[in-house]
Amino acid sequence: IPLLRRDRPEADTLVTALAQLHTHTTTPVDWQNYLTNTGAKQVNLPTYAFQHQRYWLDAPTTKGDATDLGLTNTNHPLLGAAMAIADRDEYVFTSRLSLHTHPWLTDHTIAGTTVLSAGALVDVAIRAGDEFAATVLDEFELAAPLTIPAHGGVQLQVRVGTPDATTNSRSLTVHA
Repeated sequence: IPLLRRDRPEADTLVTALAQLHTHTTTPVDWQNYLTNTGAKQVNLPTYAFQHQRYWLDAPTTKGDATDLGLTNTNHPLLGAAMAIADRDEYVFTSRLSLHTHPWLTDHTIAGTTVLSAGALVDVAIRAGDEFAATVLDEFELAAPLTIPAHGGVQLQVRVGTPDATTNSRSLTVHA
């Protein structure tokens, strides 16, 4: 409850104190008696929600897909977008993996840690190769399992290198 102060009128302090007493405690305040002979009238509030008008500019709407960012959509559940490297015959595929966007990953939880299966990584490699009619995966080496955190996500990048001059094969690396 506010204290009386010299720089504040007593009537305002009294009304503020009564209002705080009414809203912050179980002490009843007899507003009818307080407002008698003040000219105040009781009014009914509308039963519908209060209407309001917005004055903020609407943000431009985007589709929210890779093409809005100048990337190519891959139509693959683990690879969201692709981009050609400007000065080379190389490509980068990218995506963000999380338990929120890919809830089925929780089926691959081992001892409390969620991992992306090697089979899923092979599928990612094959899908990236499909973009270049590279139908054979010669070798696949997994240095460490890809763990998915319980909160947040993992940025996944797949880089497809330039074609070899003699075999026309391409190197492929997966980074997270």
